[in-house]
Amino acid sequence: NAPRVPPSRTQFVLSEMSTPIPPTPTDLSEGGTLAIVFVTLSTFAVASLAYLKFGTLDVSNRDVYFAARNSQPWWSVMFNFFSATIGTWVFIIVPEMGTYAGSLGIIGYALATVAPLVVLDLVAPYMRRNLPQGVTLNDFVEQRFGPVMHGVLTICTLFNMFIFLVAEFTSVGGLIQVRALALA
Repeated sequence: NAPRVPPSRTQFVLSEMSTPIPPTPTDLSEGGTLAIVFVTLSTFAVASLAYLKFGTLDVSNRDVYFAARNSQPWWSVMFNFFSATIGTWVFIIVPEMGTYAGSLGIIGYALATVAPLVVLDLVAPYMRRNLPQGVTLNDFVEQRFGPVMHGVLTICTLFNMFIFLVAEFTSVGGLIQVRALALA
């Protein structure tokens, strides 16, 4: 007789996921959930269209819409970039990294989050001086290095966005899995 090996954490989680969770009185039906999602999306769509129609946002000019050139203070732009780099990874990865790697892991993640902002701070004056009507990094790369490098940058950007979305969806899936296990 071979000794019995205890199940791993992954096997336990997978076995728990395959067990159906009975509904609780606070759970909504599938139709109720879809109705809430539909009403929420419709509300945001109507509000966005109303703002575009009656608001003061000028979307006819690319420069005004994307760049808002010199219309915002530096701290507003800084917080905008900072919040754009932070996603749901803050809720999952940072505590996990703190558990596995300790303070050095958290410091590494903090540096990796802030490093692009520091690079942007160093490169932005050069870009503004040499490409005054440029709006995006793609504009700068196309003017400075040509259409081939513009294509390479576009492919790299799309790959980066794909990886980011996979990480975000993985984090959200992990949160849902944890909640499902807590209800079981």
